[in-house]
Formats: sequence, C-alpha cells, structure tokens
Amino acid sequence: MDFASPSSMPIALGFGFAILIGLVLILWGLLYSKATRGTDMDRPNWGTQFYAYSVCIIAVVVFLSSLTGLLGSAFDAVQPLRSHGGFGAAILTSFDAYKATYDREQRLYAPSATPTTPPSDEELHRRYDALTQDRIDGAKYEFLRSLVTDLVLLGLTTALFIVHWRLAGRVSRVGASGAA
Repeated sequence: MDFASPSSMPIALGFGFAILIGLVLILWGLLYSKATRGTDMDRPNWGTQFYAYSVCIIAVVVFLSSLTGLLGSAFDAVQPLRSHGGFGAAILTSFDAYKATYDREQRLYAPSATPTTPPSDEELHRRYDALTQDRIDGAKYEFLRSLVTDLVLLGLTTALFIVHWRLAGRVSRVGASGAA
C-alpha cells in the first residue's frame, strides 16, 4: 500500500489514529490496575475518578478531531476549485488549466485506443462552467454537512467534558474529606 498517494491518506490517518487510541487505552488500563492495587480503604472512589477523567480525555480528542474537520471543510468552502476533486477530476482553477488537463484526462480514461477529435473551445468552456459550478455546489454542501455534524460533536463533547470534570472534582473532594 502506498501511503503517499492522496486517495490512501485518509485510510493511513485513520489507521494511525486507531493505533494512538489503542495505546492511550492500554496506558489508562495500566494506570488503573496500578492504582487499584491498594486496599479499598486507600482509594474508595478511584473507579469513578478514572471513569470521569477517561471520558474527559476522550472528549478532548473528539473535540480536536471535530475542530480539525471543521477547519478543513471551511478552507474547502472558501476555495472550492482548489479543494480535493474526485477520481480523475480535471484541474478547475482556471479555464486554461482545465483545457491543458482535459487532453491528459481523455488519454488516461478513454475507453478506446483511437484518438478522438478534441471538442471546440466553446464546448470546452461550457463543460468547464458546468464542472466549476458542480464543484462549488459540492463544496457548499460538504461545508454545511461538516458544519452541522462537527458543531453537534463539539457541543456534545464540551457538555460531556464539563459534566465529567465536575464529577471527578466532586469525587476528589469527597475522597479528600474522608467520607465514602
């Protein structure tokens, strides 16, 4: 697998993120097992604190991931013609770039080996206008979709963090006062 190609980059990042999450969970498990070796009287609320802090850490990771996705889609919405195109997409930043890459695309993806006559400049311009409008509309849709999903995730993770951080603080204060 070639991790340098743009189409496999999200797969490689997802795999690396999964490994990172796995390592964090293993580390948390080791810390939990080390902390619970004492008697129950030594650490009466350790399980609740561990749970609360674990949820806080996961909330921070999801928050940062959602924020990154939101920023990426915002950049794509600002410059939709420079955003990632689909498979075999021509360069749409200008008509001259489209015209220069049109021939290359036809040679790569043409079903027959016989050369075809290139379309006229008017036909190419009509195709270019249609493709640019499609790219702009697609970028707007992706931005709206990302905006809604990422804002919902940002709100949920913020609420989870606040609730569990307060829970961890309350359990810590109860444990420090000696009450069980």
